[in-house]
Amino acid sequence: MRKLKNFISRNTSADSVASSVLRSASSTLFYYRYFRHQILGNPFRNFLELYIEPVGYCNLRCRWCALDHSKPKKRMDISIFQNIVDEILKDKRLQSIRWIHLHNGGESTLHPQLEEMLKIVSHAKMKASKGGINFPKVSLLSNGTVYRPSLADAIRNYGSLNLLRFSMDGGSPESYEYIRNRARWDVFRETVLKYIEAVRASEIPPQIEFICLIQNHLKPKDLKRNPEFSKFLRLSDDYEVRYAHDWGGQLPGTSKALPYPLPLHRRGCRLLLNSLVLLADGSVTVCCADLNGKGFIGTYPENSLAELYLNIKRSQMLHKIARGRNADISLCKSCGGF
Repeated sequence: MRKLKNFISRNTSADSVASSVLRSASSTLFYYRYFRHQILGNPFRNFLELYIEPVGYCNLRCRWCALDHSKPKKRMDISIFQNIVDEILKDKRLQSIRWIHLHNGGESTLHPQLEEMLKIVSHAKMKASKGGINFPKVSLLSNGTVYRPSLADAIRNYGSLNLLRFSMDGGSPESYEYIRNRARWDVFRETVLKYIEAVRASEIPPQIEFICLIQNHLKPKDLKRNPEFSKFLRLSDDYEVRYAHDWGGQLPGTSKALPYPLPLHRRGCRLLLNSLVLLADGSVTVCCADLNGKGFIGTYPENSLAELYLNIKRSQMLHKIARGRNADISLCKSCGGF
């Protein structure tokens, strides 16, 4: 499914007819899963992705990023991370989780114990394999500006990651630095090359992917016009193209009124239906686009993952989203979908 998503992103422009068709298809899939599992069956069958944020802060100040840099800088305690992994191993209701994403709003490589987190995941995978348990695949997304030899060694030796992604925006070194404020192309290039070298030397190498954000007037093919950018792009196993967006109206001055209710072909939200997000301070939100925890539904470990997924506030949000009543939800009132 991820490969297909990446392929579509590379061949679909922001204003194309195909984009509208895909949005309608996404709405149809939402309703199918919502009624089959959430209403008529086992809601946990929809719990497919868990985002775990190691740190809630970032070293960059990217254009079009909604992260609030004034909030307290928080790191996830390693014992909390261990609890999460243990719960996934023990609670059979969580066996539908396909992916654990070790990122959200902050830059994960800034956590000084990220290597230990990868070690915990490695042990959990071995334990799950011996017990005949399905353990989720694990991904890490980084801005590619922080290099630690110990982290490269952990990625190479532990076999924890199934997917390692880097944000490589713009389409040229110049536009990369324009979008990624405080970043330098030469530092990014050298840092990512070192991590790729570690991955290629691993006995169980994760896939390498780039996420390339471009401005809305560009086309995906424009990523290949700059020779240096295009050459670097080819070092990945795959890449995804994304267009600049306003994070569902969370950027200053981007709040907008949506139709009430939304038309059927624009309803639904796979992020709300399929995932939970554990932020670095232990608070839990319902959407990976909610970088600042505005969709707060509880805290971990005071509430288990299963309890949080069935949380009444989250269920009420789903009920409203299914009826196109995004405007009744503070977090979603300006969001037309991702």
